[in-house]
Amino acid sequence: MKKIITFAIVLGVLTGGIIFYSMRKLEDESLAVSPKSLPAEISVHHGSWDDILVPDKEPSRVYRKSNQDMATVIDLSDDTIVVDWDNWGIETFKKDESNVWNRTENNFE
Repeated sequence: MKKIITFAIVLGVLTGGIIFYSMRKLEDESLAVSPKSLPAEISVHHGSWDDILVPDKEPSRVYRKSNQDMATVIDLSDDTIVVDWDNWGIETFKKDESNVWNRTENNFE
């Protein structure tokens, strides 16, 4: 009986995680921008790190070149990009005159 209960709990936790991930992914996709408008590479300065964001195979998804952190691009203009990181939340970057996108305070949430 103890094994059945343990199995049911583990299965419930795994299923809940899969459902949460699927719902989060659907939410991200509903906010996503057109993949045609994404630049080939985006040089970003975060404050605590510098990296390059690269478009993923999935529409409107980007990842950090150095560590593969994934995000959905939820807003993109000529000088602003807003990404929703899978693990870190929403962040806004503004492009400067040297074509580097610098993290700004979030006014998007």
